[in-house]
Amino acid sequence: MLTSRHVLYLVKIERLSYAEVADLLHISVKTVSNHLTYAMKKLMETLKDEVVLWLFLLPYFQ
Repeated sequence: MLTSRHVLYLVKIERLSYAEVADLLHISVKTVSNHLTYAMKKLMETLKDEVVLWLFLLPYFQ
């Protein structure tokens, strides 16, 4: 099953182009772009929450 995580990994870690990922997964380049956009939004939401938590807790570790 194709997930946005797969696309994110192939584009950002494996450094494949959108066209290469599209060919590999048998999907369109636009679908690759959509999956990557979704994955990056979810990643940023997750990281934002983590950063806010660490900024809140940071004074207790100094």
